[in-house]
Amino acid sequence: MQWNRRCLIPIAIVFVALAARCAYVATRSNDIAWADATDYHSIARNLVDGKGFVSWEGKRVSRAPGYPIFLAGCYAVGLDTPRAIHAVQCIVGAATCLLILLLGRRLYGETVGLIAGAISAVYPFFIYYTGTVLSEILFVAGFVGLLLCLVHLGRMLDKPGSKYLWSAVGTGAVAGLLILLRSSLLLFPFFLLPFWLMRAESRKKATLSWIVMTAAIGVTLLPWVIRNYRLVHKIVPTTLQVGPSLYEANSRFATGGPAMDRIDWVEVRGGTMMSEVENNTFFRDAAMRYIRENPGRFMVMAFEKARRFWNVVPNYAAPNPKSRILYAAASLLTYVPVMLCAFLGLWLRREQAKALLLLLPPVLYFAALHMIFVGSTRYRTPIMPFIILIAAAGIETIRERIRSRRRVGETVSHG
Repeated sequence: MQWNRRCLIPIAIVFVALAARCAYVATRSNDIAWADATDYHSIARNLVDGKGFVSWEGKRVSRAPGYPIFLAGCYAVGLDTPRAIHAVQCIVGAATCLLILLLGRRLYGETVGLIAGAISAVYPFFIYYTGTVLSEILFVAGFVGLLLCLVHLGRMLDKPGSKYLWSAVGTGAVAGLLILLRSSLLLFPFFLLPFWLMRAESRKKATLSWIVMTAAIGVTLLPWVIRNYRLVHKIVPTTLQVGPSLYEANSRFATGGPAMDRIDWVEVRGGTMMSEVENNTFFRDAAMRYIRENPGRFMVMAFEKARRFWNVVPNYAAPNPKSRILYAAASLLTYVPVMLCAFLGLWLRREQAKALLLLLPPVLYFAALHMIFVGSTRYRTPIMPFIILIAAAGIETIRERIRSRRRVGETVSHG
């Protein structure tokens, strides 16, 4: 019976997750709909055609390399249509549910892992992004994998000897690869540090493991940094899109949401032609100047971005009323209950600090980051596995308390 529970139920969860994703992507068009997806596709196609890492606009440092390289690998073996990419992402998404299950099992126990895996299998926004040519699905899988590495590293810290240092190297390599997939993760190791120290028994070993992990991140990023330096003669650890992204979120054009297509970038530059480095610097400085000169509006927009980030219905205006109603209903019926259970989980499992000190940093980091950059429900997708895990812990605690009260009631009635 125990073997069935540990093996057959996870297999069933993965099967349901795969079936749900395949059923959804079968309804999707074979087109590339998002502006970001167009960039990723053009870079991947140029890589396959031997033209190098360059977008359709001729930019060479505008995107983190991870997802275009993933696409190029798919294209190189004949998986060169959006629908084929969706199919690959179905497999990645289903595997992610298993990773979430394993993370829940290691942090909270068997039942919480199963609940979290089951929720993730049918969570509609995980399914939705499977049908896009965007990095969300790959990044979510990697982010859950990174936390599994951190759990393992934390356990290694409690053991005698220095073997934990090798675990720190591996964890840093995974984190570095994730930064190459989504550059917004670059500052996360520094945000994580105080939480990492708080959950450790030995501050000395925790500090050393963090230093080694950070060094491994740097080594992993080094080939990309060297490549960028050779191209633009400047140290660029991620991309030269930071300036425009910051300006999009902090300028007279800012609404709290995406505004790239509303800005006449050439006009703002005064018609001046600029290199990628100059363009990044110009818009970064313009955004910082705007923040300094308009602190009140910056704060108002920060709250607006937070509202959009945590919104109970998607901010995206679907092309027809039926789709809008469907997306809103899916969010209300899944996201809202998950968040309510997560609040319960935070309270009911507040004494399990080690788990929360690992699950909360990603949530707080991305929530804070997108109070500065553009806020969107899309950008909370990477943190939803961790919110779902906390929610699953809350559900399991309530379930156990109900069962305990029933047992007490039965004992009293029979007594």
